[in-house]
Amino acid sequence: MSETILIQKRLENLIWHIENNREVAGDTGILNEVLFLLQNMVKEIKELEERGS
Repeated sequence: MSETILIQKRLENLIWHIENNREVAGDTGILNEVLFLLQNMVKEIKELEERGS
């Protein structure tokens, strides 16, 4: 498994946990921002993989 795929899987795992637990954690404002940034990182990794970088 390539390093970028491993990073992508870890980010997707973090995203899943934030999506499912942010209201329980209480600080939805900050967690929503973090979630948005992580989702963009995964999107950028997928685009890089598709381009073959």
